[in-house]
Amino acid sequence: MLIGAEFFLWLTVCFLTNISFCDTQECLKEAESFNFDFHYTLPSFNAEQPIQNVAVYKYNAQSVYVAVRNHLYTLNVALEKIASLQTGPVGSPNCEVCKSCATDWEPKAGMEDNDNEVLVFDEEEAILYLCGSSQHGICYMHYIEDQIRQNQTKCLFKKENNTPDHCPDCVASPLGTQVHVIAELHSTYLFIGATVNSTVAKTYSPKSISMKKLLGSMEGFRFVSNEESSLTVLNEFLDTYPIDYIYSFSSEDHVYFLTVQRKSTTSKNYETRIARLKVGEYEVRYYRELVLHCEYEPRRRRRTAGGRETLFNILQAAYLAKPGAWLAK
Repeated sequence: MLIGAEFFLWLTVCFLTNISFCDTQECLKEAESFNFDFHYTLPSFNAEQPIQNVAVYKYNAQSVYVAVRNHLYTLNVALEKIASLQTGPVGSPNCEVCKSCATDWEPKAGMEDNDNEVLVFDEEEAILYLCGSSQHGICYMHYIEDQIRQNQTKCLFKKENNTPDHCPDCVASPLGTQVHVIAELHSTYLFIGATVNSTVAKTYSPKSISMKKLLGSMEGFRFVSNEESSLTVLNEFLDTYPIDYIYSFSSEDHVYFLTVQRKSTTSKNYETRIARLKVGEYEVRYYRELVLHCEYEPRRRRRTAGGRETLFNILQAAYLAKPGAWLAK
C-alpha cells in the first residue's frame, strides 16, 4: 500500500528522537539550564466539560469550532467564544436544532443527551457537518460565515427514505465514528468508519464501513451502491470483535482509516491497522488493509539484564501533515 510521498503520517505511538527540523536557518543550541518557574500566558478556552471534536476550516482559518456534549462553540483565533449553538439534549425545549428534524425519534420520557461523534468540513464549500449520538446518528449541515447561527442549520434527514433495516441517513455510532468527506464532480461523498456492537446494530443497522453520497436536494444521504457500498462485522462477532476507528485521511485517490482491533476473533491481543478505500470506485471490493507494527529496540541489548523489544501496537492518536524539507530527504 503506497501513500503519497508528499504526506507524512505521524503516529503518536511512535517516538522520533534527536531530529532537528531546521531547513535553511541555523538551529538554536540547547540551553545549558532551564527556568521551570517561568509562567507563560497562553490563550485558552474552558468548555467546562470534555471536548469531543475540534475543526478548523482550512481555507479560512479565522475560527475554531469546538464540539462538546449538547453544544457547538465558535471561537476566534484568540480562543474567545463568539457564538454557540445548542445541539441537545433531544427533547429539550431549548434545543431548536433538534426540532428541525422530523424523525419521530424523540425520547418517550425525559431527554436524550447528544454527544458529538463527527465534526468535519466539506471539501468545496464552507459547510460543517455535525453528527451526534442521538436520533440514531443523523447529521446536520451548518453553513459557515463568521459564526454558526440557527437559521443556517439544515437537518440531513428524509423520513420516507429510512427504515430500521435500511437507514442511509444514520451516520454516527455512539461508540465512535470517523468520517472523511470527498468532493468529486460537484458531488459530496462521506467515507464512514463506525464502531458497532449488537446493541447498536439493532437500531437502524449502522455499518462498520460505508460510503454515502449527499442527495442533490440536501435532505440526507444515499448509499452509492445498495449492495456494495458497505460492510460490517459478522453478527456473531459484533460483541467480541470491536473495531475502533481512530483517524481518517485522504491521499491522492484513496481514503484511509486507522483502526485498533484484535489480531483475530480468538485473540486477546490488539493491533493497529491501516485500511484503504478508493475514491471514484465506491465499492467495498476495493477495500484493503495492512497491519502497522511499531517496535522499540534498545541499541544495546543485554540479555542477562532482560533487555528486549517493546511493542507499541495500540494507536492512541494520529495526525496527517506535510513534512519539512529536512525530513522529506
